[in-house]
Amino acid sequence: MAPDKAGYSEGERTCGLIRPFSNSRIGLKPLCAAVPSERSVRVAVIGLGYVGLPLAAAVASTGANVIGIDIDLEKVKVVNTGQSPLRGHEPGLADLVKEQVSTGRLRASLEPTAASGADVVAVCVETPIDPTTHDPSYKALKPALAEIAPVLKRGALVSIESTLAPGTMEGVVRPALERGSKRKVGRDLYLVHCPERLTTGKLLHHLTELPRVLGANDAISARKALAFYARFVKAEIHSTDWTTAEVVKTAENAYWDVQIAFANEVALISEELGVDAYRVRDLVNTCPYRMMLIPGAGVGGHCIPKDSWLLVSPAVQSKPELIPTAREVNDFMPRRMARIVEEALAAAGRKIKGARVAVLGFSYRENTDDTRNSPAKTMIQELRRRGADIAIHDPFARSERGYAVLRDVKAATKGADCIALVTAHDAYRKLDLKALGRRMRHAALVDGRNLYAGSDVVKMGFVYRGIGKGQF
Repeated sequence: MAPDKAGYSEGERTCGLIRPFSNSRIGLKPLCAAVPSERSVRVAVIGLGYVGLPLAAAVASTGANVIGIDIDLEKVKVVNTGQSPLRGHEPGLADLVKEQVSTGRLRASLEPTAASGADVVAVCVETPIDPTTHDPSYKALKPALAEIAPVLKRGALVSIESTLAPGTMEGVVRPALERGSKRKVGRDLYLVHCPERLTTGKLLHHLTELPRVLGANDAISARKALAFYARFVKAEIHSTDWTTAEVVKTAENAYWDVQIAFANEVALISEELGVDAYRVRDLVNTCPYRMMLIPGAGVGGHCIPKDSWLLVSPAVQSKPELIPTAREVNDFMPRRMARIVEEALAAAGRKIKGARVAVLGFSYRENTDDTRNSPAKTMIQELRRRGADIAIHDPFARSERGYAVLRDVKAATKGADCIALVTAHDAYRKLDLKALGRRMRHAALVDGRNLYAGSDVVKMGFVYRGIGKGQF
């Protein structure tokens, strides 16, 4: 077949090599022979959380034989019954897991040795930071690498989907795999970094529809990985080297973090001046090329609160200032929420000490069960420090140590002196506020997600306060 303008024939493009390899140091040219035509490829996915579970199910749906490996016994049991352990609204995921388990193409195990003989191993474990120093923590990554390395077969492809601080592939991952496997990366084993771009509530859609960045330091690793990801990724796959891929993933989340911090700082200024930050946002965005984001009670999730720190962690000479400052602004917002609760209680004639505060929303993101780095936790801790008694409600999130989560919103709000709305679950947009107010001792409502028009709430007899809003 004749090549197209980019130099690729139609046959090569149908092999799934969607974007020409851009790293001239490697000089990759895609070959159809690199794409495994057999459907019986064996894949091991390490970690069955918000990244690993949808990845495992999606790969299994291409005909691959997939084993998901996790240290959580309950999670393994649930998956093997054909159910998703993730709660919340995840379109298509539960059905896909059920289908792939029923066909026998997907199963779960506690044993790392189950990865033995896999053609592809995808590592999807958490990569947190030290809460004090903000340095990268490898408490999940290093054990995972140590356990899978000895069972890797010659020629296996290892893809690290976990988000990494720049330099981790070269300084941690490659040495750990070579040491544990007694094999050489780039010769006996093939290694890439293809960081996930998933958001809870949209896991399958983002997994298959968003472009991917694929980091490889040799041509064979890149070719094998392009063939693997082309099985289920329908968007462009952009090839580069390990370190660039590490910087790209952490930078894209740091970018969002900085933009949110700007919106939150405008909200704090608006509160002081007595104007509505959300109206300010609407008007700012009428100006071309402006896109002010939405302020709120805080930033959560596994990615944004830590990826900014992962990005700046290896930067010694440049001494970044903007990104760490943005982190401070966003970390402050749940503490600001606690202060607004105290102000609302005072306006309702109640001191915070001994007051009952109903916290609505424990997950960090609406309509999901994901509580990782949820701003609700920081706010609750601050309210308890100030002497408040806390009741927590969430329609999806599970209870955790120190946080008992109720499912009955009536029970959570009965006798409350103030309601603090932290998460924009759809269920909270439909609350009967009049009935809710009748169950409370004092009618105060603090809106951390702009769910309600303050004037409407005040007409119902509430004291109303909110992030980015003046007094009503």
